Amino acid sequence: MHRGFSLIEILVVVSIIAILIALLAVALAKPRDQQKQLEASEMLQAMGTALLKMKQDLGIETVLGKNDKGSKDKALFDTGELFKELCPSAPAFAGFTPRFNATRTVYMEFKQHHFKNGAVADPWGNPYRYLVYVIDSQQWPYEVEALYSTGPDGRPHTSDDVVREISRSPIRAHASDPTKPELSRGEIEEVIGWIDKPGAWR
Repeated sequence: MHRGFSLIEILVVVSIIAILIALLAVALAKPRDQQKQLEASEMLQAMGTALLKMKQDLGIETVLGKNDKGSKDKALFDTGELFKELCPSAPAFAGFTPRFNATRTVYMEFKQHHFKNGAVADPWGNPYRYLVYVIDSQQWPYEVEALYSTGPDGRPHTSDDVVREISRSPIRAHASDPTKPELSRGEIEEVIGWIDKPGAWR
């Protein structure tokens, strides 16, 4: 006479099936994330090239959002205005008045799928970011201009971020002593108020 399955046997089978499904989901998710990382990298490269072209045309040699005296224009980094400067005519940016790109030259065309909630978004739906930060070196401190995606976890400055460095330039020499930087590390952090320390990138 055939004996039915016990509750424990059924639970064991269900558990095994659940584990197999979880492993399969992980295996399928990895190629998708790799594809998204590739898409983000290509997008960052395109935006970086467009940004450099705009800066070249406008004669901007320093990082954007900072005037000759070193004071910041924080709104540029808080609102994603940088990407609007690259394509002021995009329908998603209706009503935008360029701060740098007065001729409204289109340096990069954005497609509808590039936007989410009015922002230029990465493949995970999070806004691309622009960042300026300072790196200390044994010889001389320099500031780095970068574009990046926060990657699959959506958190900035973690190991899965996709980063595109735009430029790096040394801090100017001190007027009275060319062997020293114009600003000390503490002064740099005070003047460039949006400094960050993306340790996971180094």
